[in-house]
Amino acid sequence: MDKFGAKKLLMGTSIYNRASNTIALLFPTVLSPLLINTNSLGFGLSSVASSSLLQKEYTKEQRATMDSLNSLAGSLFFGIFAFILGSVADKFGVINALLFVQVVSLPTLFIYFKLFKTNKQA
Repeated sequence: MDKFGAKKLLMGTSIYNRASNTIALLFPTVLSPLLINTNSLGFGLSSVASSSLLQKEYTKEQRATMDSLNSLAGSLFFGIFAFILGSVADKFGVINALLFVQVVSLPTLFIYFKLFKTNKQA
């Protein structure tokens, strides 16, 4: 993370994940599960990078509260989105539902870029 910076790692892993999942879903082969599985290689890096960037945005007094609120919001969002994704999969099929996830998650790249734009050291 020191070599590339947290922002570049977060953006890079996010771009790679979107691209590899989309390719594996649009062109299914025997190697598709392996390609999707390679996303886990960057998971630890992106988690640490995201956490590092968020910690820089909080004051000492806000840190514990904001982490708790982020965790709560993430859990609530996941619960709601999982229900929606299951409904999409039931109606349109699993592949289409997973492609829907890729399209819906694209704006996160823009959000990451905007949120951390002022953080020049990342």
